[in-house]
Amino acid sequence: HGERPHSDARRTQVGAVLEWQPHPDQLVRIAAQSLVQPDTDDPLGLDREAWRRDRHGTDPAALRWNTRKRIDNHQLGLRWQHDAADGDQSWIGVHAIQRDIVQVLAIPEGAQAAPGSGGGVIDVARRSHGMEAGHRWQWRTASLALGVEAAWLDEARKGYENFAAGPDGNPVPGVRGRLRRDEDNRVRTRDAYLVGDWRFAGPWTALAGVRASRVAFASDDRYIVAGNGDDSGRLDYDEQAVSLGVARRFGDDRTGGELFASVGRGFETPTVTELAYRSDGGAGFNTGLVPAHFGSGEVGLRWRGPAMRGSLALYRIEGRDEIVPALSQGGRTRYANAGRTRRMGVELGLDGDIGAGWSYALAANWIDARFVHAFGYRVVRNGVAETRTVADGNRLPGVARASGFAELAWRSDDDRFGAAVETRLASSVPVDDINSDAAPGHARVALRLDWRHAGSGWHGFARIDNLFDRDFAGSVIVNEGNRRFFEPALGRTVTLGFGWRARPQERR
Repeated sequence: HGERPHSDARRTQVGAVLEWQPHPDQLVRIAAQSLVQPDTDDPLGLDREAWRRDRHGTDPAALRWNTRKRIDNHQLGLRWQHDAADGDQSWIGVHAIQRDIVQVLAIPEGAQAAPGSGGGVIDVARRSHGMEAGHRWQWRTASLALGVEAAWLDEARKGYENFAAGPDGNPVPGVRGRLRRDEDNRVRTRDAYLVGDWRFAGPWTALAGVRASRVAFASDDRYIVAGNGDDSGRLDYDEQAVSLGVARRFGDDRTGGELFASVGRGFETPTVTELAYRSDGGAGFNTGLVPAHFGSGEVGLRWRGPAMRGSLALYRIEGRDEIVPALSQGGRTRYANAGRTRRMGVELGLDGDIGAGWSYALAANWIDARFVHAFGYRVVRNGVAETRTVADGNRLPGVARASGFAELAWRSDDDRFGAAVETRLASSVPVDDINSDAAPGHARVALRLDWRHAGSGWHGFARIDNLFDRDFAGSVIVNEGNRRFFEPALGRTVTLGFGWRARPQERR
């Protein structure tokens, strides 16, 4: 049961991993996972006033429309790996995924009146499978890896009105109504990559990598009525990514580290979910969405001592046409391309041993993430079209400027028992791209206990999150059209987990 009204959920998740060595230099790994969420109520986000008034409240629209989601996800993967005596490595992998989602949204009847509306109930069935293969050559001072990947995804997407006429002729909200969308989507991806490193002068190492990708998206529209024509079509993306780096080692294996620097150029193609809905509210998939491109640079230091390890990195990422949420309303999110973006940040990490089984870990991150150039896009909110303009210098929504983590842990001498106290901190988070509001910063504490029995393979854990039952926004819904940005975090929660792992006997 959830803390907020209309936030109950049931979830069953099962996973298993099987490893088999048919030969001392070969490993076969089979992984299977199943997730079933038959009933997940959605209490929706809260606006600022409702969140201030009752941080465990629920928006009335969630109750009226009975907003909810059902998820069935099953996946299976198989990987074979061969490690040769000379250091070379070969691998082949295949996987298959089945994912079905039904979601009821809080979209008013009037907003579904337009002929191009996709309705207020989403029904998606996805079937995907893929493969990978590669080989890594190892020499005394260099290595080179070549790999290929391919994936196929087929999606049947339907949309229905979230209301239907009752016995008295009046609409009944929160039920599946008339069909408003019916399409079959296909995604085909092919990738090839080459990655290498070369120790060219004593402690100096050069690294380089290149990836070429082709993504083809096609849609067959099966819902063609007056005012909603044939929205079938296809999109093809051909992109490349390149990275270069250099590192210098210092010290020895016990105390030392390395200095490193790298530059790169990358990309992000739209996903089938991001392409599903046009930001202007029109019918069909989002043909105006283009891949995002990024240029990055990083310098840093990693070091280790007898009882301490650390890392420090400074980075800068310049983005163009970044894919961002344009509008989220009633549970449906539409995406658009932003103008230029920039991220500059510092990351610091420390961990070490204190003695008598005690250890610590610290991490801190500071990032300045902003829109560099002003831009605008057209959205439809509550059935009304509007143009949104984002000023240059605005912070990127959903990104905390500062965050941190600290842990003090203990392990028994026989490694059977462990305990830890954790603290996490985060600064304020903008809720939209015009920076009209922000979720306040917060700190929270957790306790963790774990146990393992090496002989039997059984292990378990117990943890208490949000130990002091603090009220804070666990997440924000970026650019929520009704200003219901804030999703309250859970209060104090207790989690128990158990697992078992069997180690195969060595071959004779």
